[in-house]
Amino acid sequence: MDREYSITCYCERELTVAVPETIDLATSPEKMEEIIQGDFLKTECPNCGKELKPEFEVRFRFGDSSAPLLFLPEIDREGFYSGKKEVPVDWELVIGYPELREHMLLKKENLERFPLEAIKLHLLQKVPSDRGVSIYFEKLENEKLFFELIGLRENEVGIVQVPFKTYRQLESDRERLVQEEPYSAMLLPPYISVKLVSFEEASE
Repeated sequence: MDREYSITCYCERELTVAVPETIDLATSPEKMEEIIQGDFLKTECPNCGKELKPEFEVRFRFGDSSAPLLFLPEIDREGFYSGKKEVPVDWELVIGYPELREHMLLKKENLERFPLEAIKLHLLQKVPSDRGVSIYFEKLENEKLFFELIGLRENEVGIVQVPFKTYRQLESDRERLVQEEPYSAMLLPPYISVKLVSFEEASE
């Protein structure tokens, strides 16, 4: 079942787009690659030809025992933080397209979110908090995790490699770490994200 949304292009042309309410990736596996390639929800204005990438709420199922996933647009982030946007606790949650893309990459590599977010926390603690740096998992290759750092330098994307054994150690220590700061600050069930951490506090 699709939902229809109205959006306005930069040229002020109003468009109507149809967005699936729920996508089962077991029956539509091509959607995962579409998300990874950045083509999901992409539309083109018929008036000016501008490529638009709006974000809308979509639910994903995986056809196995995995928890369903709710994708919220970035504009709903504060609503979720404040409790105005409720999410079932037995679901997983991502907010904003970069997190959705990352989640699909994790699924492909059969990786868990908590140790990945813990690695990001360690990396971001080394960056000045006023830089507004974002970091996302990109790939697993040759027993190394590759992350992209965005915002460290203007118009540049940095690449950081982390040994996969670090991931394994964090995953094995998960039960203990989730009870400790700053790791516990990454948890706002069902959301797990380093974006929940205040790095001014974490670095003290």
